[in-house]
Amino acid sequence: MPVSQVPWIEIRHSSNDQECPWQALFACQIRVRSYEERLKLKWGFSPAFLLEEALDRQKLFIESQLSNNPIDHQTEQRSLTLRCFCIPQSGLRFCLVGKVLADSQERARADAQSYLRMLDSTFPYDYTIRAAVSIEEFNRLTGREILKKCKERTAIAEIRRFESPLPTTKTTLRIVGLWQTAMRSDEQIWRALAQYPREILLNISICPTILFEGERRALVEMRQSALQSQDLSSDEPYLQNYESWIDPFINRYLSPWNKYFYLQIHLVSFSEIDEFLLRSIGSSITRDNPESSAPGFQIIRPKSGSEAAEWSSHVDSLETIHTSNNFILPRLSQLASLDEAHAVFRLPYPPETGLPNVVFLEE
Repeated sequence: MPVSQVPWIEIRHSSNDQECPWQALFACQIRVRSYEERLKLKWGFSPAFLLEEALDRQKLFIESQLSNNPIDHQTEQRSLTLRCFCIPQSGLRFCLVGKVLADSQERARADAQSYLRMLDSTFPYDYTIRAAVSIEEFNRLTGREILKKCKERTAIAEIRRFESPLPTTKTTLRIVGLWQTAMRSDEQIWRALAQYPREILLNISICPTILFEGERRALVEMRQSALQSQDLSSDEPYLQNYESWIDPFINRYLSPWNKYFYLQIHLVSFSEIDEFLLRSIGSSITRDNPESSAPGFQIIRPKSGSEAAEWSSHVDSLETIHTSNNFILPRLSQLASLDEAHAVFRLPYPPETGLPNVVFLEE
């Protein structure tokens, strides 16, 4: 980042966290390099390696957001959000928004500047990022206007992995989906957003966290319940494959030295969000694959206009939105492994001819 450009950092005070009551936020414009530029970056002998190499760089970037050891039982005091803003008849604008928490205003500003330097130096070089240098640019990049005006319950929605209790004749089992996708599945997301007729903001947030011991024990109990399901009647079709589903699910969360994020996906608009757009995005990031099938996704909406405004305010300040769920572990609705975060927190990588009817904007 050029020395002459001083990044705009927004400092906030919050009473929600007594130990770290100060928050610092910044925003960066993301530019997708042209195919000609990206072609020169390949390590392999063929352009076919470009996408594979780019996805590996994206995964490494996500993994670098984690610096804590799970045994330390310390959580990170920072969050990161990828935002895609659809401007009808114009294109898609991408932004990276970061937040740090600190015990003083001065510490918050210093930590934000340090975090911003780290992001600038480690962001996948298939893209360029440039920090906002004024409050006007910060507000434009983050979609502040749309977030402040969202007050209708139909104008904001969360896409979540499907989860449900499964009552049986003997017990109640629980099932939750997986975030998983294929190498090019995200193309459907950008095409659907680019064709949307109204302004809308896609917000994908990650925040490093850990799996607590009580949650680990509860997952072990879930596995034990799968053994009991072997005695269930065969006329319960949704339960016939429960055992084969739960084993890889539990392994994903209980494997040694696994890394975890809070992960949430929201869409925010000025008016009602079309169902087809939510389905296009949800189906892209909960796809079945040969190794593991998944029950898909579900759409969660606020119950009132006031709750919609509260959700929008949380998205604006990069805070996790906790809503009611049917799972045995409330946090597990928002918890994602590194592989899941990589499946969702993904940047576009257009081919040589670009994506049909998709324009990636840059300042």
